[in-house]
Amino acid sequence: TNALTSLQSVFGYCTNLQTINGFADTSSVTTTAYMFQNCTSLKTIPPIDTSSNQNFGFMFAACSSLTSIPPLNTSSGTNFGSFASVCSELITFSFDTCDFSKVTSMTGGWINCKKMTSIPTVPLELSLCTNLQGTWQNCNKMAGVWPAMTTTSVLTTLSSTWNACKKLTGPFPFFDTSGVTTMNQTWRDCNLLDGAIPAFDTSLVADASYAWANTLVSGAFPALDLGECLNVSNMLASTNITNFPSIDMPK
Repeated sequence: TNALTSLQSVFGYCTNLQTINGFADTSSVTTTAYMFQNCTSLKTIPPIDTSSNQNFGFMFAACSSLTSIPPLNTSSGTNFGSFASVCSELITFSFDTCDFSKVTSMTGGWINCKKMTSIPTVPLELSLCTNLQGTWQNCNKMAGVWPAMTTTSVLTTLSSTWNACKKLTGPFPFFDTSGVTTMNQTWRDCNLLDGAIPAFDTSLVADASYAWANTLVSGAFPALDLGECLNVSNMLASTNITNFPSIDMPK
């Protein structure tokens, strides 16, 4: 028999849908992209087998009444772009049970989940991820210390990754940024983020504007390589930095 492989947009924009009783066999499904996008009345999700799912993009985007998402098997997942973006009532998500080792993009994954309190507490395996733009931006109830992350030189974008995560505290862990070209607003307005800035590899960064603005980072600024950086406006605005070294800038 032919197996079900796609659930893309199955319930998209079903704005009156409130509950789903259960799912049939979804073990062969490879995409759930846009599956529940803009289901603005949906309050709960039953367990769903996502063991073969590769594309989680926009799966729960703008489900503005959803308060929790059940644990998901993410071991095959490659795309988490806008996965649960603008889920304004979402409180919990089980990061610690997720396998992100095959993920290549998390752009806007949980952006504007302003009530979400869940935070990863175990190291994140993101060695294939290239884009973390806005992944947790405006998750301003997500409190605590960010865990270690495994990244590699394929990661290029950190624009607004944790922007306005107002309850994150420090110190922030070191991770591989050797391929990153954009670091603008990465930790901007993380008002409780404190401690020293790690000696990140910024040798390819072209934009570091507002990277640490309005944080509590303190102490001596590390001797970062900003030789390719064309924009450092407000990079350290309103911080507690006490010493800034001599740094080569583009001529």
